[in-house]
Amino acid sequence: MITTKINLEIYDFKIEVIEAESREDAPAMRKALKRLMVSNDLIEEIAQAIADGDINGGWTMCNYGIKRIAVVLLPMDSETKRRSVLMHEKRHVEDDIMSHCNIDDAEAAGYLAGYLSKFIY
Repeated sequence: MITTKINLEIYDFKIEVIEAESREDAPAMRKALKRLMVSNDLIEEIAQAIADGDINGGWTMCNYGIKRIAVVLLPMDSETKRRSVLMHEKRHVEDDIMSHCNIDDAEAAGYLAGYLSKFIY
């Protein structure tokens, strides 16, 4: 399992990108998502998908109360698919932050996208 942590100080959010690499990552994923206060139902859905060998999928989950965002990727069958799913989930992160902060500004969204691209790739 690969984890990338991002501290987005300007919006006071912490983001964690967690990539499962194989079925064996299901228990570690459960533990990581529990630490991030993800709901038990969603933890089980994700861990079961990993354990079942599902591929090429992702989730973005926000806990606005503690300003945490978790992005989870299933194992991917190609780097191209990984990039596609990761960029899809990155867009959810951007939209969730902008919406929560009540910012309706394309330039601010562009700066956020550029900043996140340094860490989510």
